[in-house]
Amino acid sequence: MTHVNDATRALIQSYEQCHLNAYLDAVGVWTIGWGTTSRAGVGISPRAGMTITQAQADAYFEATLEKFGAEMDRLITRPINENQRGGYLSFVYNVGSANFATSSSLRQFNAGNVQDAADRLRL
Repeated sequence: MTHVNDATRALIQSYEQCHLNAYLDAVGVWTIGWGTTSRAGVGISPRAGMTITQAQADAYFEATLEKFGAEMDRLITRPINENQRGGYLSFVYNVGSANFATSSSLRQFNAGNVQDAADRLRL
């Protein structure tokens, strides 16, 4: 189990609203809860008319954090502090671990170019 601190949860939730009814996001992907899509691979495939409870939304959120956190941790090859990890987990939560794996930010971070890595997250 990977560690996710409360500040990271709050950061991600500050960008995501919790919707208990499925909706199409800005790019046309069915989404529910705290921004959960079928692409997260945590056992739910939102679709038109689907509803979930707050407890379910929170459980899918935690499952997604756990999954993406573990995938992210395997890709990071140098020491990382808790704030950096939280920022990256927020990024991975939105773009997915496959996109993170090929990101210039990850390459720069692993190479020790921490400031350049941070700057690339803004691109």
